[in-house]
Amino acid sequence: MKKTELKQKTELKRSTKPIKTEGPSTLRWKAWRRKQRAIAVDRSRGLCEWHNSSVCGPFDWHHCFGRSHIISEPWASFAPLTMMICRSIHIRADQDIEMRRILQRDATERLMKKFRIEFHNIWVQLPDPVDVVRLVISELEEQGLKPNVE
Repeated sequence: MKKTELKQKTELKRSTKPIKTEGPSTLRWKAWRRKQRAIAVDRSRGLCEWHNSSVCGPFDWHHCFGRSHIISEPWASFAPLTMMICRSIHIRADQDIEMRRILQRDATERLMKKFRIEFHNIWVQLPDPVDVVRLVISELEEQGLKPNVE
């Protein structure tokens, strides 16, 4: 057997550039998110959209379908697919699948209403809101429709 020599470790060079706190994707969608959040705030009229009350605040902007793993931008932050809800409900929605599905179904209904889409018996055929929203978005994109990202 041939013995191999151990090479001396080379010292790693440290970058002088600071680590970015916002990546390219965040920067790309920042203005879009700000605009959509403002629309959701206006829609809620200062109320938690779950309780329909202002006494349960503070309020969070809830992305009903996450921001990348279920649907991607610009849909994920599109105002009809988000809600202004109080912090306690936001925490609960992240932990309670039944509550999350109720919020997702409401959001999907808002999206369908916005684009005047009717799927007869859709909730019977596809009871999972994630499947329905993906179908709706797919149909919209096939028609060349997307949120106005200007």
